[in-house]
Amino acid sequence: MAVTTTDTNDSSHADSSHADSSHADSSPIPAKRRSFGLAQRSKTRLCYVIGVFLAFYIVIVINAIAFRHPGRVDFTEDSRHSLSSETRATLSLVGQRIRILMPVYIQQGNKDHMAEFKVLRRAKELLDVYGVEQPLIEPVTAININGEGVRWKTIAQQYGLAERTQFNRLIFLLGEDGLSRETLMPEDLAELTRHPTNPQAPPILKSFQGEQAITSAISRLVHGVQHKAYFSIGHGEATPGWASGMQQAGRDLESSGFSIETIELDRKLRVPDDCDLLVIIAPEREFSEDELDVIADYLDRDGRLFVALGVGHTKLEGLLRQWGIEVLSGRVRTKLADEARSSLVDTNWVSGRRFHQFHPIMRPFKDGSDFRMRFYEPRPLKAIGASRRLQSTALLTTGESTSAESFYLVDGLGSSRIGADSGESDYVLAVATQQEQIDNPPEDWVALGTRIVVVSSASFLGDNSQPHGFVAGNHRDLFMNSVNWLTDRETFIVADRSGEKARQIKMSDPKLRRFLFFSSIFIFPGIFLCLGTFVYFLRRS
Repeated sequence: MAVTTTDTNDSSHADSSHADSSHADSSPIPAKRRSFGLAQRSKTRLCYVIGVFLAFYIVIVINAIAFRHPGRVDFTEDSRHSLSSETRATLSLVGQRIRILMPVYIQQGNKDHMAEFKVLRRAKELLDVYGVEQPLIEPVTAININGEGVRWKTIAQQYGLAERTQFNRLIFLLGEDGLSRETLMPEDLAELTRHPTNPQAPPILKSFQGEQAITSAISRLVHGVQHKAYFSIGHGEATPGWASGMQQAGRDLESSGFSIETIELDRKLRVPDDCDLLVIIAPEREFSEDELDVIADYLDRDGRLFVALGVGHTKLEGLLRQWGIEVLSGRVRTKLADEARSSLVDTNWVSGRRFHQFHPIMRPFKDGSDFRMRFYEPRPLKAIGASRRLQSTALLTTGESTSAESFYLVDGLGSSRIGADSGESDYVLAVATQQEQIDNPPEDWVALGTRIVVVSSASFLGDNSQPHGFVAGNHRDLFMNSVNWLTDRETFIVADRSGEKARQIKMSDPKLRRFLFFSSIFIFPGIFLCLGTFVYFLRRS
């Protein structure tokens, strides 16, 4: 019995030990704390290096794209960093490197030198924009003669410049040798005036015409050989210059590669052979038969003629009729609806509303409210055609009369109304004539290169201010496009710029100022702060 009892107890103790062992094995074992090993640290560093590399790569790619496809937003209120379509057209013709030197010498206490430097510095900023549009135009090489005398002496000897006199200006050098060159003085770039109350103060920058002057210089370099435009005088005609009020038109001709000369037809047996364009602006007295014969002989020799009519009859009308352009009697006036008075008001200024959309002179213009041309009592024209298969085209008309605007004719004195009481309509204001183009001409066909443009009034060529002057609306475009078409330079005809919007943001808008302030100080920094906080807690969790 004793043995049996002992065995049973031993067996029970063994079973109990086994159960305890099984229970111990099934309980969870605490995990050991994992350490941040070398492999994980290396992986993190590699990701960091890759991230930094990708960030720099993205920045480089964005800058490369921006450099190859530049786009600018002009924040200046005077659009100093926006180029016109004509300037871009001129820059597209540049085929050689253009280097620009800007030697500057400022004498201590010299107010004029300080004002000139201000103009040149602004021109240098504008030329940076030119360089973006045309990479062949190199950045301006500024030379401070006060501190870089040796360098200036070397450059002056290299290009044959006068070391002691050719400073405070822009010097354009074309090609590797720089033999073709143009020079712009500060007075060419801007208008400086003396202080009205303090004569000792530096001159005031009244206006800046940098783009016009710079584009003119580049245009003269590109053209190389100048054309000659002869302006008829002796009959009260207007010619480019300050006294005649056509200074702007003359500058634009010169900037387009023309040299301007005057000609007295009564002293010439013929128009000179080097005349590329004969211009007659607003004659007041009659032409003699001999003078008309000189003009006719010039036209028979493939001449090119631009005429802007004056107010009176000058016998030039008979010659124009032989070449397909008839000048009708009277002058055109306008009646405009006046809502305040509930009536029609007479005005001497007549608007050109409709134009020939397919003729090279008018093709670039955009039809609509942006198209603006106004003439003072224009003389109505008619395109009639003529012998030798001349083809006349009405370039510009008044358009049909409406209830808000109607057109009518007055006599030469401008006092008596002629025509229908309801008012005539659609008067022609500009006509162009050339020989008809024939694909298969007959054997006896004589090709004629003559081209003529006649505008019904010369008022649009004056320098007077808006809204009637040369620089208003499309007046300048009409004149320059006509000149370029007459001289077979249709590649220089530019698009309508009256409705062209400068890439500019007006910083004077208070709403825009507030937006830029709050966005730069609070909005954008707040967005990045929130993103950083979100990423931090996301990584931590």
